[in-house]
Amino acid sequence: MDKDAFEEINCDKAAGALYELLMKKAWINSGGVMTPADADSEMDSALFLISLATNPEIDGWGHATPPVRRVVNSLMLDFLAKLMHPNGPFVEKTWRVPSNLPSWRQALFVIAHEIQRSHPHLVRPH
Repeated sequence: MDKDAFEEINCDKAAGALYELLMKKAWINSGGVMTPADADSEMDSALFLISLATNPEIDGWGHATPPVRRVVNSLMLDFLAKLMHPNGPFVEKTWRVPSNLPSWRQALFVIAHEIQRSHPHLVRPH
């Protein structure tokens, strides 16, 4: 992909893209409400989201455990809230995403980027 095939999106566009992702992959919303014991599944949940970013054809939970499902659901909703908050941590942030992809796929790039930023020890998506 050449450099012209990318665009910068801000938090408003990223929030819209994430919303579209949640509509496209509605099964993510079926994860349930996170419990305190689920915190131990955060790394597995981050890896699940990276796998979704690298394999967007995934259309279900597969072998993800119930705690991973709940954490993924919670992480996605938390991220959406942070993107939408007028004084949130992402208000001045932009992400470079492929311009030729639908916005729900662009959201996956943003998610993978933020996971890598927060957890650099995890494998980078290809």
